[in-house]
Amino acid sequence: MTTITAVNPPPANLIKPNMTLTGRSEYLKWVNDSLKMNLQKVEEMCTGTAYCQFMHVLFPESIVLKRVRWFANSDHQYMDNFKILQKAFAELQVKKLIPLERLVKGNFMENYDFLVWFKVFYDANFQEWPPGYDAKEIREAAIAARPSSTVPTKTPDTLHAPRNTPTRDQSNVSPLSAAVSSAESSLRNKMNETQQSLRQLQIENTKVTKERDELKAHLDFSYREVERVNYSLSAVREYCTENMEMQPEILKIILAISYQMPEGNQSADYNFDETH
Repeated sequence: MTTITAVNPPPANLIKPNMTLTGRSEYLKWVNDSLKMNLQKVEEMCTGTAYCQFMHVLFPESIVLKRVRWFANSDHQYMDNFKILQKAFAELQVKKLIPLERLVKGNFMENYDFLVWFKVFYDANFQEWPPGYDAKEIREAAIAARPSSTVPTKTPDTLHAPRNTPTRDQSNVSPLSAAVSSAESSLRNKMNETQQSLRQLQIENTKVTKERDELKAHLDFSYREVERVNYSLSAVREYCTENMEMQPEILKIILAISYQMPEGNQSADYNFDETH
């Protein structure tokens, strides 16, 4: 059993925008490019196979790849893969409880959130790609090492979650059931879009809040500077008034300047011609 302790990333609510990629397409590209897979949707991460191989890249001793169900096509088989991942997390003291029940259902938002977190975890622990590590060859070797009864007769070039195939006669589905299913799908899509919009608004709000704080600090500084100048002018006026008899002409000019308005006019509440 490995004695290595993994680096734990911050909680999901403290992950900053600069720690993540910008969208689902970039995450899929990262997975496909790194592991030589051909995932088409984030939902296909629900099989757990990609996470298991990424852990094998980071911590080879934490995952036995031949135990992974590479051709998983049902919830309970996906669950087996995530249990392998959870066991590796426990051994490496990763403080993350995998939401197994929700991930294996193939819901976009659940899988996207976990993929975002895992990428941050991966970046925190990645040092270098293992020399000579060909992800596809390693995967095929693991498949070959499984008992023959569990391996399909034909090995696909890429591994991804199988498309959902109906197991019942579609002609028996009532119009009402079809309408409900369509409405639910539409609602899920709208919810996903709303959640993505909310994430973007939160990022923009953080930016606006920072700019507001910077502006407030600048205004506070400017106010203190104005107060300092006003205090200095008050001291000059007081000195000129008290010592007018010493050098009246010069002090009158200084006093007039001190009362000069920004537009160049003299202050209405002081007439230096009437002084002394």
